[in-house]
Amino acid sequence: IYTQLCNVRGGIECDLTMIRTAPDSFYVVTGSAFGAHDMGWIRTNSPDDGSVIVRDLTSARAVVNVVGPKSRDVLQSVCEDDVSNEAFRYAKAREITIGSAAGAEARAASRRLVGRRMACILPRHLSAANNPCSRVPARAF
Repeated sequence: IYTQLCNVRGGIECDLTMIRTAPDSFYVVTGSAFGAHDMGWIRTNSPDDGSVIVRDLTSARAVVNVVGPKSRDVLQSVCEDDVSNEAFRYAKAREITIGSAAGAEARAASRRLVGRRMACILPRHLSAANNPCSRVPARAF
C-alpha cells in the first residue's frame, strides 16, 4: 500500500510503500534519498518493548518498477508465474519467480492503476548478465 507516515501535527514525515510479507511482517520501500530519514523516524516511533524489529535491507535488495500500460505484459515475458489481472489483483503482493537465474525470486506488488505499475523487489546480487529483466526487449516498453 502506498501511504504516508505522519507526525502528531498531521504533517507528512515519510512517503513510502508498505508490503505485508506475513501476518506480522512488512517490507517498506522508500525513495532512495529518504531511506535513512524514514528508517530513523520508524525506529523512533516504534515501541521500545522489543515487539517491533526494524532492519535495513538496502544493501541486499533492489527495487525495479515496471510502469506503463504494458507493465503486466513486460513482467509476464520474464516471469514464470501468472501475473494477469485475474491472478494478481490490485493492491496485492506475492512471491514470484523471474527468469531462471539463481535467486531471482521477487516480491511483486500490483499498485496504482491495474496494469499500469508493478514493483519487483529483487536480490541485489543479480548482475546485468543474469538479471532476467535485462532481457526484456526495448520494444516491450
